Amino acid sequence: MEPEKTIQSEDAESLQVAKPVESARLPEPCTGKGPEQVVKSSAWVHFIWALAFVAVFAITAVWVLPLFMARELGNQGLDALQKAFKPSVEVKSVFSQLLGSTDRTRKLVVVTQTVDVELYRDHHKRVLNDWFPAGSAWVRIKVLDNRVQYYVPVEEITGQNFVYDDLTGTLRVVSPPLRIDKEMVSVQSDPEKIIVEEKGSWVPLIGPKAETLRKEAMSELKNEVLKAANHELVKEEARREAHKALEQFFGLLKASLRDEVKLQIYLP
Repeated sequence: MEPEKTIQSEDAESLQVAKPVESARLPEPCTGKGPEQVVKSSAWVHFIWALAFVAVFAITAVWVLPLFMARELGNQGLDALQKAFKPSVEVKSVFSQLLGSTDRTRKLVVVTQTVDVELYRDHHKRVLNDWFPAGSAWVRIKVLDNRVQYYVPVEEITGQNFVYDDLTGTLRVVSPPLRIDKEMVSVQSDPEKIIVEEKGSWVPLIGPKAETLRKEAMSELKNEVLKAANHELVKEEARREAHKALEQFFGLLKASLRDEVKLQIYLP
């Protein structure tokens, strides 16, 4: 005799039958975009960005720089140059080429000058509350052929720098003042070009030492070179050389003038 099924056993069987069966995951559709395709797409993106950068740079060079120069020149400068230039010459194009002939710092290096300097230092020493003299020491140093560089700040050229005289047919260019490039000072290091005279104290232990004075003087050599370069006689010689460099720099400007127009460059 089969055992009688109870209601509880029937419910348990129905639960076992109703247990869901996990279905196999279907493969994803093939898109054709494997690792090689992703690498190729990335390379094309970089290439397109590079082309865009080059295009922006070209537009800046062709349009923005001339517009900037036109703004800096102002109406007065443009009027003066248009009167002096040949009708076929474009003012903005000439000044774009002039700026392109200088370095990125917009410094027109006009001359490198050599200067000699002489330094003198001395020290008189007393000890024991200034009661006992401990002698004195001195040193004289002459340093030959130090080099300094003079430049004209081209970025300061504006419309105020150009004046056209209708009566004489002269285009006058007033250059910014000549300056010394403090970053390009070359201090002499050749021992044969450094002449030293010195004398130490007669008190060897507590007296002042000439060696100390010599080191002190050499540490101030660069400042002394700058002082010598600012001397009026040295700057006057630098101006003569700078005037030649400015005439060469404004050669393109001169070639663009009408035949009857003269160019005059003034360097303050």
